[in-house]
Order: sequence, then structure tokens, then C-alpha cells
Amino acid sequence: MKNIFSTYNKMPRLTKNQKVRRDTQKLLDEIKSKLNARTFTSFRDDIKEKRIDAVKRLADKFITLKDSETTSGITKKTFNNEVDEASGLPLVRQFNKTGNDTTIKKLSPHKLKNILRNLDIKQKIILQANNTYYAIRTDKINEMIDNIDKFCVDEIQEEGSDAQVIQKVKQLNEITLSRPKWLGKDHNEGAFFPYYNKTDIDLTDFQIFKNKQESSYDENCFVFAIRQSKVLTEEEMSMLKSMCIGLYIATNKISKICEKFNLYIRVKHLGHHTTKNYGKSSGREIVIGLIDKHYFIVKQIPYTLYSIKHYDEIIDKEKWNEIYKDKLVGKWKYYEKDNKRFTNSSEAIKYMHLEADEYLRPIPYEDITGTQYHKEAEEILDLNYHKDAVRKNKIKEIKDKSENAKIVFLDFESITNEEIHKPYMVASSETETFYGEKCGLYLLRRLYEKFNGSKLILIAHNAGYDFRFLQQHLNMTSLCERGHHLLEGKGMFYYSKGKSIEIILKDSYSVITMPLKKFGKCFNLNQEKEILPYNLYTRENIDKRYIPFDTCKVACDMQVRCDNIEKIPTEKDYTNYFDKFLENATKWNCIKEGLVDIIESTFILLNSLIFILFCIYNFSISHSVAFWI
Repeated sequence: MKNIFSTYNKMPRLTKNQKVRRDTQKLLDEIKSKLNARTFTSFRDDIKEKRIDAVKRLADKFITLKDSETTSGITKKTFNNEVDEASGLPLVRQFNKTGNDTTIKKLSPHKLKNILRNLDIKQKIILQANNTYYAIRTDKINEMIDNIDKFCVDEIQEEGSDAQVIQKVKQLNEITLSRPKWLGKDHNEGAFFPYYNKTDIDLTDFQIFKNKQESSYDENCFVFAIRQSKVLTEEEMSMLKSMCIGLYIATNKISKICEKFNLYIRVKHLGHHTTKNYGKSSGREIVIGLIDKHYFIVKQIPYTLYSIKHYDEIIDKEKWNEIYKDKLVGKWKYYEKDNKRFTNSSEAIKYMHLEADEYLRPIPYEDITGTQYHKEAEEILDLNYHKDAVRKNKIKEIKDKSENAKIVFLDFESITNEEIHKPYMVASSETETFYGEKCGLYLLRRLYEKFNGSKLILIAHNAGYDFRFLQQHLNMTSLCERGHHLLEGKGMFYYSKGKSIEIILKDSYSVITMPLKKFGKCFNLNQEKEILPYNLYTRENIDKRYIPFDTCKVACDMQVRCDNIEKIPTEKDYTNYFDKFLENATKWNCIKEGLVDIIESTFILLNSLIFILFCIYNFSISHSVAFWI
């Protein structure tokens, strides 16, 4: 009898959904003081009545509001705006869109997690907390999110960059997001949509899926969008697929497709009111959208724009997808429906993309690696082909790569005390010296103007370093490396439309494995002793140009310690180095009114090194050293 009684009084186990509702109610109770009474009651009813996915989204918003400094008086009308501001997501969306440096303050562990989850990590991102920089990597961001709670303690108990940056954020309560500056051009390309759909709105016709099981990327998005238009025949689609073998297609390739198939393709870009048109207007018309580098067909979908914007509010209503407006009659709200007011895919996806935190979630990295978009070409499953996809092989005559090539020697100097090294000067054997972060671009432009149409061979000592300042301005075609050393790189520099020049980069260090400063003694050349205290060349000092002696002395002493890391320098070492620095500056007329002109002194030293390289080149030519050509 006792056992029966105890069994009868045992509390029933809560289901998983009941636990979610219970925990959400606890969160609501914790923020009760921030809400007005009517809003609190309304949310309490929502927790009991709404679908479980809507309740989970409410819980996430409650946590965000709990960590905010909002005091009281929040109504249901202002609730979403308050949550949005407290989460920092408007700033994240702005950063994803513009790439401008963005500072986010008043952080909490939950807020930091939301920020990291919503970052567009297809491009590189630098997270800065005071003087600590952290490069956010696609393969490490999930690990960092998991580590936030682990490392948010009073003192650092773990080592590693994750722990250090999270501790720094905790101390400062703010972060700055930035992207490494890229001086090249950005081409719109078609790629897969990098988000999963969190709603019940069916977007599979546009290759936007809810999960990995549902997803299918058998065709790249451009081909898939054309297929959805149902304008081309199956035979034409087969030909189109043979033209679009890769996973990505740039917009400048669409004109050729239009000409081939007599199409008039209009592309609607996010943020543009007009379409970009390809082909002749007399051709067969297809309208496609391009959002976040993803192509999709623009067509009517069975949802009104109102039903998408108010998805959470009306999802439980009958025929909710047909609701196009609401109407208040006294205290009651009525909805009007009309199946002739459906919107199109472009407007729907554009709105959902702009409000991505409500409707979309980034595809996890591990899901992306499981698709063919982690590779360069899709798997060939069909061996059938159209006769127009076959052409004769053309054997091209191989020409001597050194024919008519011009030899140019160059050397960069850069700011090295920052996270990313930035050039401030480049000297060459064929042009004047250029200054500033874009000096590499100015050099290439000047070389094109001087040697219009001629192939260029650029030679630098330890070219693997100098190459980094030129790479972003070149369309690289090949790269040959040995370990960390560049042997040869080939690319094209595009001066303007229809004007380009072939560039070959070579590293003299691959043949003469010694520092430039030892060339003079080795080859019996008159060479100035290289006195270059690199710590002196900070961004601030370069902007000032004229630097006091005492500042130069500090930098020279630091350079002596760096050059003699295997021993403790003597006072004589410090004095000799600084005296030689002043001797060079005096000899080169770089001292004016008690200040040293560090730009002029570097200019003279850099050009002397270029001259040494030039002399070695002439020596090697006379001794038939084939490397240089």
C-alpha cells in the first residue's frame, strides 16, 4: 500500500517543450521590472500558447534584455527595438553590409555570442579589444563561441589567444570590428546562400533550405535559377550546364550566355532600385535576383509581404500567408486576406536577409565543408554532352618567357610594429620612389606607362615579403614556392579597361642566400653599412618625418638588442650603432634644425641597395647565370 501511495504522489516528468516554456517563464519573471504590466501579461500568455520555436526566440530576446541597462516601461510595441539595440545586431548588420570599422559597447557573454554568430565570416574579420587583435577564422569561430562562458572568469586561468581576447573584452566591455583593407576590385559572383531558413516559409525553389538534410546543391545557383524560369528547353539547359562547369559565375559572363541562347536577363541587386540588364531586349526575358552573391529566380510566391513581416504574430492564423493587412475595431484586431496580393521572391528574400537574425541563421562551418562548395568544381554525374560542347584542341606555340622582357629591381620598406605590415615606400631601378600604403599600386601603374605592352620581370631580395604588397593588385596565374620562399610568381596587372601587362616576380635570395647588407663585401662593391632601426619607422614617426635625436637613440638601442639577441650588447655597441646612424644622416644631408629626416635617409639607403642588386645582375649576366631570365 505504501508503494502504491508513493507512486501516486510522484510528480510527473516534464517534456522537453514544457521545460522550455518553464525556463522562458523564469526569464520573463527576471525582466518583469523592465516591462509594463500589460506587456508582461501578454508575454506570459504567449509562452503558454505560442508554438515552441516562437517561445525559444522569445527566450533568446529575454536573455538579451536581461543583460541590457534598460530600466523600465517597455511596451510590446517598443520591445523588439529595445532588444535589437541591446543585442548590438543593428551594428553587426551595418558592419556586414559596409565593412566599416564598428565599435560595440556594453558587452555581455550572451551579447558577444550573438554578435559572433551573426558576423559575415566569408570575408576576413579582425576583432580588436584595446591593443589585442584577434583574426576571426571560419574554422575557429564556433570554438570561440563555445569558449566564451569558459573564459569569462575573474582572472585568466587558461592560455591561448581565445582566452586572452575574451578576458580583454570582459575588462574593457567593448570591441571593435574591422576588415583588412583590400585595394583590389570586388566582382559579384553567384554562390550558394550562406544561411538556413528558420521559418516555415518555403524557399526551396531558390536554393534556401532549412537544414543540411533538406539542402541540395547539385547545380550552381545561376543554372538553378535559369532552370526555375522554365524558359530554356532541356537540350538548352544541358548546353548551359556545359558552359557553367564551375561552382561560381561572375556577372560579366552572363552577356555571353544571353547571346548564345537569345536571352534578355535582368538582374536585381540588393540595394538597387533598377535592374542590370544583359542581352538584347528582344530576347526571351528572365528576371533573377542577386543577394549576398546568390542568384535566384524572381517570381511570385504564395505569401504576402505582410505575412512575412509579421510571421511570428500570425503564423497560427488560418491561411496566414494570405493576410495583407490588419484592422483595429475597438480593442479587437481583425486581419484581411487576399490571395491576389502575393509578393515576389525578390522582395521576400530581401526583407528576410535584412532582418536575418529573425528569419535566418548562418550555415554552420561543418555543414559547408560537406558540400561541393568546399571544392573548386562539382562532381560529374552525367557523361552525356551536347555536340556544341566539344571543340578541337589547339596547340599553342610556347614562346621564350624572357623574350622582350624588361628587368626591374625593387625593394619595399614597411611599418612592422602593427598587426598587419603596411608599406610606406618602394624604390625601383626604373622609376622614381613612391610613398604611402598604395605605393605598390603607384609603382605598377608607372611601370605600365613606361613599358606599355612589354613583359616585366620584377626582382627583389627575399621577394616573398615584397610580393605581399603587390599581390593584391595582380590577377595571379601561377605561384611557385619553396617552403616560405617565393621562387616565381606570374600574374597580370590591369591598368584600365583593355590595358594590361604581364608581371613575373622572382627572388634573388633563391640564388644568393645572404642578406643584402653582405653583398658589398662578398662582391667587392662599395656599399654603405646598413643602419636601419626598424622600430623608428612607426606610422606616427613616418607622418612626422622629422624626428628628434633622443627618439632616434631609443630606436637604435632597441635595434642593437634585436641584432645581438644571442648576447648582451655593451655600451660600445649602442654608441657605435647610433654614431654610424648619425654619420649616415649627416653625410646624406638628412639632419635639419636638430631633427633627422627619416624618410630621406631611408630613400638614399633603399636606392643604394637597388644599385647593388643591379650590379650583381650585370655580374651574373656576364657569367651566364640563367636564373634572372
